Amino acid sequence: MTEVLIGPDDPRASDVRRLLARHLEFAHTHTPAEAVFALDLDGLLAPEVRFFSARREGELLAVGAIRSTTTSTSTTAHRCLSAAGEQDARAYR
Repeated sequence: MTEVLIGPDDPRASDVRRLLARHLEFAHTHTPAEAVFALDLDGLLAPEVRFFSARREGELLAVGAIRSTTTSTSTTAHRCLSAAGEQDARAYR
């Protein structure tokens, strides 16, 4: 299997935007509004957010973000998987 590369990415990339749209739709369909913590594009572009992707041969597998908070020393991490990323995750179980 080809190596998966994880690194900083641009949430404005077209494949990333498609995955984020699917993720937000899923979150809002299956989670009460007050419990949806997924960030939209504007949230992912905030200066306190670091955005990453996992890709294999250029294909987007997953995305994740880490947000530094000023009210505590903790960070918030979130991720979502593409269909290809879900297949990879199942293969490693």
